[in-house]
This record gives sequence, C-alpha cells and structure tokens, in this order.
Amino acid sequence: MSAHPVLRAGCLAAALLLGAAQLAAPALAASAPPAAAGAAPPLAAFFNNAQMSDAKLSPDGKFLAVRLASPPARDGLAVIELDTLAPRRVAQFDNADIGDFDWVNGQRLIFDSHDSLVAPGDQRHGSGLFAVDRDGGNFRQLAESSFMPPSTTGTLIKRNVLPWNTFLLGQAGAQKSNLVYVQRAGWNDASGDVTHWDLVQLDTTSGLASTVQRPGKVQTWLLDRAGEPRLAVTEDAGKSAVHYLEAAGGKWRKLAEFPSFGESPGAFVPLGFGADGKLYVVTRAGRDKSSVHLLDLASGKVAAEPLISLADYDFDGSLVYGQGKLLGVRVLSDARSTVWFDAGMKALQQRVDALLPGNINLVSTARNADSPWSLVRSYSDTQPSMFLLFNTATGAVKPVGYGHPDIEAEKMGTRAWCATRRATA
Repeated sequence: MSAHPVLRAGCLAAALLLGAAQLAAPALAASAPPAAAGAAPPLAAFFNNAQMSDAKLSPDGKFLAVRLASPPARDGLAVIELDTLAPRRVAQFDNADIGDFDWVNGQRLIFDSHDSLVAPGDQRHGSGLFAVDRDGGNFRQLAESSFMPPSTTGTLIKRNVLPWNTFLLGQAGAQKSNLVYVQRAGWNDASGDVTHWDLVQLDTTSGLASTVQRPGKVQTWLLDRAGEPRLAVTEDAGKSAVHYLEAAGGKWRKLAEFPSFGESPGAFVPLGFGADGKLYVVTRAGRDKSSVHLLDLASGKVAAEPLISLADYDFDGSLVYGQGKLLGVRVLSDARSTVWFDAGMKALQQRVDALLPGNINLVSTARNADSPWSLVRSYSDTQPSMFLLFNTATGAVKPVGYGHPDIEAEKMGTRAWCATRRATA
C-alpha cells in the first residue's frame, strides 16, 4: 500500500527532524521585521500565511515552542531556549504543516498536522498525532493521518498507532509525565453522525493507550487541575447531563440535567476547574446575557451572582492558568482582554501595556513554575501579531518573531471618527 500524499513514509526520517546544525539563530530571521523602506508593503503580505503563528512556554518556563514558516517551506515546530534565545527546529514535514501543538512535559511536545495551502473543506486526510522531544529526538507517530487502515501484509509486528479519528483534546493536562489525554470520535455506522467522544490516555513514548470509562454518549470532557478526567457532558434524546467523577471510588455522579436546546433554568456550560477544585461555568441564570458563575459540586446548583459579566456581550472566553494556579479569565467582547484574579499578574499587565501602548497585549506564564519569563502576544488593528518575551525580574523585553513582518503599523491607513450635530434655530 503506497504512502498517502500528506505524510509520505519516506520523508519521516529525512525531512521531519532537523538538528541544531541545520537551524542556526538566523533561521528566525524570516520572522524579523524588514528594514525600513518608503514603499508600501506588497499586496501579498496581507494574504500570506503567518510566518510565526503561535508560541507556548514550556511548563517549567525555560523553553518556548513556536510554530513558524520560512517560505517556501511548510510551517514547522521550533524550540527556543529562553536564556540564550538559541533556536532549534524539532519537527518539519515537506508536504504538510504543523498544526496545533502543546507541551507534554518540560521535555516533550505533541502536535498534529494540516495543509494550509488548501481550504478546510478540501482537506483530504486526518490531522494525525505525533510527539517529539524538545531537542528533536525520539520522534513518534501516535495516530494515523490516513483514512485508510494501515497495511499489515507481510508482517506480524503490531504498531502502537491509534486510528485517524483520534485528536488532541485541547487541554494541557498535568504536563508532568509522558502521558496525555486525547479524544477519539465514535459514530453511527448507518448515518455517519458522530455520537460520542472517547477519552484516551496515551503514552507519548510507547504509544500505549487506554480508554476512560464514559458515563454515556459524551460530547465534552473536562480535566481537573491535576490533569485527570473529572467532568463529562453527555447528550441523548434531546437531554444534556453533566457528570462528575468522584476522586474517591472513581464513580460517575450526575450533577445536573437539562434540555439540550433552548433556554432552560439551571442550564450551564462547564468552563474549567480552579486549583482549589471549584468549578467555573457559563450560564444565563435568568439574565439576558451569559456570565461566569461558580457551581456547587455537592448540590449541582449554580451560584446566583456572577463572577464575571459583560454589560453588552454574552461571555466568550477561557480560564488562564500559570504558576500552578488559576490566574484569571481571557475575555472576548469588542476586543480581547484579560480579567486577572492574581494581583501580580494584574501589575504585570500594566507594565506590559505601558511598554506597548495602543496594542492588545495577551500575557501568559509558565503553567507549573514561577519563572521570570512571560510570553506576550501583541497586536492591534494596524499591527499584526508579534511575540515577545518579558522578564519580570529585569524588565528586559526580547522580540521572538512576527506574524507578518512586511506589514508595518506606521504605514497602515488610519480613520478618525467625529460626531456632528445639526444646527437648530
């Protein structure tokens, strides 16, 4: 059986992993701003894929993983040592792009793939799952990217590779071992509809996997702050139910049940757990707009008063973790912002905003360590995303890369709005 177009078997060893000698510091030059020039940026600069599109601090705060491209090459994955800013490209396909990625622990990363040269509806292969060490070693394919099952003709060797319908969970987990949780779609063979999602614990070094017992047709899983499955939302026959996994005894307990569609009293969407085990949920609670509330895990009741509410918007956002605790909430209204619970992070936000006035500055820290390094993603209506490192101990700012370096904010057009009044006699 021939290798499929997205991930050819022959390129895995030769084209995927590049050592340090093949990625010197100038390799990030593609993400540096161009020299000043009077000419306007080329039209293509507004439509090209970003040269640096994402970055994530390692859980110990010593390294930064970045997804970057050096055209005409595909998007690859590189790791930067923060003290020296020495980069190393650790993963690269010659015919697909690195997609979503996250740290497994301080040493290892997990990622999937996609094709940025075609529209989402034209993707013809699964995203696959892969893992690699931060130095580019110990690469392993964890899930197939082909819709066809792998051929076993001529061999009795069993590969520990999960099927193509296995995906990243989108939750960081504990980040303290080689184990992660991923999700696998299950469907009705007759209709082809996805009926539930299995939660799978996966060893990123051996490929061994085990499936978590689910309380029904689970649509959403939620890990607690220890990185263990704690909440599951099921849907069946028009009813949604929220189930809580008791730490003692390992039994699922139904917290609440309500109609899946329409507004109903007591309905909520789980948002995440705090380090103290508190559950944050999004609900209307009888109001016009949805807000963030606490939920009592013993009674399944939602607190009457919201913790975070927006006057003119339904809540849309996520919890922000770092330094081993819940630090705040990322919020989307007319623009993105962060509501900080932590006084230190609130002060840090003010320092960063003073350095980058007029920009939206999204600050994140290492999840499991009190590192002096913070990552800042900064952008505005005229400035495409740029990634910077801020040292809270020294105040030093180190640019890491730019999404669209050919677009310079000072050359972008501006528009001023003014109110006028009609004169009256």
